[in-house]
Amino acid sequence: MKKFLSIIAFTAITSAFFFSCKPASVASEKTVSKTINMAVFTSNDYNAAIYNASTAGLKVTITKAKGNKTETVWEKSFPSIALKFFPGAVNAFKEAIQIPALLEKDILQVSYTLTYNTGGSIIQMQGDEFVDGKQNNGLLEINI
Repeated sequence: MKKFLSIIAFTAITSAFFFSCKPASVASEKTVSKTINMAVFTSNDYNAAIYNASTAGLKVTITKAKGNKTETVWEKSFPSIALKFFPGAVNAFKEAIQIPALLEKDILQVSYTLTYNTGGSIIQMQGDEFVDGKQNNGLLEINI
């Protein structure tokens, strides 16, 4: 009986000790919201007749790395349109992309794929840019 009471007393004391201890404080990292301002435009003149049957489409994917894994945080496919309808840099198609709840140490990878189609002949061009969480705003310019 004494042995049983000793075990109960020991268990009660150690339980009280563990529950009364506060965990070591972990420095909380500051979360930020990131805005990436995307502009899609052309610096070429696609008004010649040879481009009448030519289109371009765009797919943009934004990922962030977490250890050895990546997580897609934003993705959008833009429809193909005729090259002659793409505006110049002054009147670029613009979109502000909001990425919430990033840590300052997070790095975003912005990947885009341009798909050109000219009379059934297709070519794809890819590009990547990186934006870290410390920058207030990122600028992504895609020249068609």
